[in-house]
Amino acid sequence: MSRDQFLYVGLAIALFCSCFILYWPVRDHEFVWDTVQFVLENPWLRDPSSEDWIAMFTQAHAANWQPLIWVSHVIDFELFGDDAGLHHLSNVFYHAINTILVYWFIQKLLPQNSSKSIWIAFWSAFIFAVHPQHVQSVAWLVERKDTLSVLFSLLSLGFWVSDHRHNKKLSFLFFLFALMSKPMAVTLPVVMMLLDIYPLKRYKSLKDFGALITEKWYFLLLSLVVGLLTLTTQQTAMASLQNLPISVRVLNAIHNSWFYVGNYLQPINLSPFYPYPRDIALFTKLSFWLPGLLFLSVSSIAAWMLWLRNIRWPALCLVFYLVTLAPVSGLIQVGPARALDYYVYFATLPLGTLIVLGSYGVIDRLPQLRLPTVAVSLFVLLGLVLLSVQNITLWRNEQTLWTRAFGLYPESAYINRNLASVYVSIGDLDSALVHAELSEKYGSADTEYLSSLKEFIRQQAQDHQN
Repeated sequence: MSRDQFLYVGLAIALFCSCFILYWPVRDHEFVWDTVQFVLENPWLRDPSSEDWIAMFTQAHAANWQPLIWVSHVIDFELFGDDAGLHHLSNVFYHAINTILVYWFIQKLLPQNSSKSIWIAFWSAFIFAVHPQHVQSVAWLVERKDTLSVLFSLLSLGFWVSDHRHNKKLSFLFFLFALMSKPMAVTLPVVMMLLDIYPLKRYKSLKDFGALITEKWYFLLLSLVVGLLTLTTQQTAMASLQNLPISVRVLNAIHNSWFYVGNYLQPINLSPFYPYPRDIALFTKLSFWLPGLLFLSVSSIAAWMLWLRNIRWPALCLVFYLVTLAPVSGLIQVGPARALDYYVYFATLPLGTLIVLGSYGVIDRLPQLRLPTVAVSLFVLLGLVLLSVQNITLWRNEQTLWTRAFGLYPESAYINRNLASVYVSIGDLDSALVHAELSEKYGSADTEYLSSLKEFIRQQAQDHQN
């Protein structure tokens, strides 16, 4: 084994271990949020019959068709029973594998046989491993669909980049597995075309571009089929155009394009849930959508100008981010949240790589700044680790989760509703009543649930007095 090979393997092991060291506290975490609905109450997952196995692959559960996610949970229940901590560590395992795959994938895109490319790939993967914005995808069991889908997505892209002519079948197989884990992977064929253009440089003329599309026709066809299937199965969870007009969705998508990047660069006030403003008219305010528009305009112009000067990575990273964000940008609205951190578990991957490349670029061009650049970089990495440690503790149980969300968004009807349920479960009826009434005050749509909850609280209070 050569020195570089030894370095490569050693750093891969370090990345794997760092994920478990950081996320080990989830061993003591409880099942939170809708884990009960999606996993614990899913009738297919414990001792599945042949009919259950067929249902996993042919039916949607809770408006989601994700058969490989159900298979992974079946394995977990078989191995761990109802031990919440071990189920969460299973998520950490997938995240650790993803971190190694990021390391492998980035190194594939860089010049080979270079210790520098190994270190660039390592630091890119380390940022992916410890970034606070990724905590939701790892510490929330329901987001197994993120960790598993990205695992197969990275394998698909990695084999495509390695040698697409000989590995096309393998790449397609892992693409299929990614879609069977989470339909968000429908954008992978576009990412492949992007990588074909740069850094693989398979596009040289308009004729080549046509070939790049036609050679992926079955990738694109599968994306179309799964996309239509997803729109059908999630109809019940989608907001109507009457409640959320196209104009509002477009403005929210523009806002979110910068919102996620801003949170990536400054992950200080991350929330488990980002609610819609109570007044939809706030979407039309200049202060809401202008930062996103400026980000899209300035970054696009800068990337194009750098491209013309043969600096291609910024354009690659920007388009990768926008393409993979598109399905969850807010144009197609599913669920009550305006935004969620787990939406960008994969989409922000190039941002870390771009930061690392930029740091190495500064060192190469200005050697006198090597020490300050290294010092600042290590300080930032330490900050990311500490912020992730803080965010991981928030997912310990329902009370820590929704108390954090309430601290950031006290006027959210959805957050107050969930916090009321939490206080009922721990016997704090006075606090439960306060948050149930706040949820009603702020316009909760779950009026029937809140009425029955308040009636239950009053009945319990009377019984206690008697």
